[in-house]
Amino acid sequence: MKLNEFFTYGADGFEQDKTYEPENDISVLDSEDTRKTRLTLKQINSMRLASEAHDAQQKEEAVFVQKMYGQPAQDDNLEL
Repeated sequence: MKLNEFFTYGADGFEQDKTYEPENDISVLDSEDTRKTRLTLKQINSMRLASEAHDAQQKEEAVFVQKMYGQPAQDDNLEL
């Protein structure tokens, strides 16, 4: 995960992303722990919600980029 994915730029500057919960981040494993980790239903649901939020953000950014770099609207000159 990239560091800039934890922060968003708002009106007051950079703000921490509200979807990240550091108390739930237990991704650091010991070298002695060789067991396979199992996902709980709560973890699977949070991953699904994060995926849906990411997809919605990508669609929103695609619309913004299309507006920014798209073809300008043609002016209809109907004067005679």
